[in-house]
Amino acid sequence: MKYLYNFCLLLVGVLVAFSPTDVPAGIVGKLNGVVADATGAPLPGANVVIQGTRRGATTDTEGYFLILSVEPGRYKLEASMVGYTAATKQDVVVRADFTTTVDFNLAEAALQAEELVVIAERPPVEPDRTFSRYVVDAEDLENVPLARTLDEVIALQPGVSGRQPPHPGQQQCVYGRLKRYLCGD
Repeated sequence: MKYLYNFCLLLVGVLVAFSPTDVPAGIVGKLNGVVADATGAPLPGANVVIQGTRRGATTDTEGYFLILSVEPGRYKLEASMVGYTAATKQDVVVRADFTTTVDFNLAEAALQAEELVVIAERPPVEPDRTFSRYVVDAEDLENVPLARTLDEVIALQPGVSGRQPPHPGQQQCVYGRLKRYLCGD
């Protein structure tokens, strides 16, 4: 009898030692699906959120989303994207070790925005520039009494000099600091 007791104890010990203990029981589920527009075309970049939690996903280029490690229970899902009305699915049941599939179809929505007025002004100093530039517009040309041609206006700019060609038909050049930067006939 003592041998039978020892044999049973040894058998139980071997079974416990070599039993698969790395197989955990599933305690969470998954949500997946596709977000598409009214025609069935996938919507990449749409957001799918589990309401009341901080869990959600963004769809890939095929409109597919996947949310992992969702606790079992009933949830409310919302899919949204700019330019489309948000869609909601209620009572989505998530079970442990199962994948629940939820698909959404979003309808296009007209975006309404208030009037936007943009006023651009050139700053007096551009710190990222390594060169100087002087812009002359039509109003500036009209206000210069000493210049009648474009060459005369350019010659009046600071740091610029012009050279008249010695012979007719040669190019006329305008020079800045150490560099010829404009030549023309």
